[in-house]
Amino acid sequence: MGDFLNMNHESKSKRDERFTIILIIGYIFLFLFFMQRVLYDNREILVQKSYDLQADLMQFDSIIDDRQGRASTYSIPAEFSPFFFEKMDINEAGKELLMTIKGIGPKLADSILQSRLEYGPFTKVEDLLKIKGVGSKRAKYFETLFVFGREK
Repeated sequence: MGDFLNMNHESKSKRDERFTIILIIGYIFLFLFFMQRVLYDNREILVQKSYDLQADLMQFDSIIDDRQGRASTYSIPAEFSPFFFEKMDINEAGKELLMTIKGIGPKLADSILQSRLEYGPFTKVEDLLKIKGVGSKRAKYFETLFVFGREK
């Protein structure tokens, strides 16, 4: 009878091992199934984002193509122009944006904004000469940074 109990114990032990192995394999399959699903969902999101980015770039390219590369007609908002290394529209730039330009501090930025309010939008670089603190040398420097009288 001792052999029977021993055999019963061995078969129970083997059954427990098989059950544990099957359980582990099941967990692995479930894990792989859910990970595949998560990765697939993330892939769809990334693909959609890349399509959106591609559409934005195509739109930007068409703006440049439409404008034939003329500096005075770029359609980039003033706050984004530094990121594209383009000239900034002086008639759209606010105080903080103007102060990002070397040589323009708070006082000069305020003067530029005040002049824009009093005399209207700047149409040519010479309009800057009306501002105290802007001479011909500084105006020539600003001409390389700003767009004047943007065509709409």
